[in-house]
Amino acid sequence: MNKDIYSALNFKIGEYLEVRKHEVIPIPPVGNLEVGIHPYEYFGEIKKILNLPTSRILLFYKSQMLVKVTLVFKRSLQKSLIEMLENLDAELPNELQLSIQINESADFIELVYHSGILK
Repeated sequence: MNKDIYSALNFKIGEYLEVRKHEVIPIPPVGNLEVGIHPYEYFGEIKKILNLPTSRILLFYKSQMLVKVTLVFKRSLQKSLIEMLENLDAELPNELQLSIQINESADFIELVYHSGILK
């Protein structure tokens, strides 16, 4: 039976900033962000996603609602991350887009997921 993808990823698209207001701090915008999207870095208790240690967790809010998540891992975890995703018995909502981005020069990978309505 498929479980909710957010039980594995921990951060649910659509949740309100109020839920994590004591676990995040605002950071300067990174990259080309759509107008009205505000980035935050997460500093709460969650240190592992998919049983893999994260290096950094970035949460992006629009109108106080979570619209994008970037989970940063060491590049050495790339194979493990892909295997965990392939073996994950979870259903992906239709509007959710998930991708892995590799930054070879900085030696990290990013698991990015967001609402399909974002550019």
